[in-house]
Amino acid sequence: MTTKAAPRVEYIYVKVGERIRMARELRGLTQGELGLRLNPPVTRAAIANMEAAKQRILLHVLAGIAEVLRFPLAAMIGKPR
Repeated sequence: MTTKAAPRVEYIYVKVGERIRMARELRGLTQGELGLRLNPPVTRAAIANMEAAKQRILLHVLAGIAEVLRFPLAAMIGKPR
């Protein structure tokens, strides 16, 4: 019997998640507050999953997060590895 290895988390999602958390905390927002400010809104759990790199982030959602947090989208993505 073979066991499945845990899926490898892609580096970019880890870094973007860290930047979202950092910028959100700098703005004094909870995950739920950030999610509600997006259009369309997303759940607190979705924001938590993005920050923890457990969920991939759609580009329009990332652009909305960057806008709400007043954080440049290019800085949110960072330099290629």
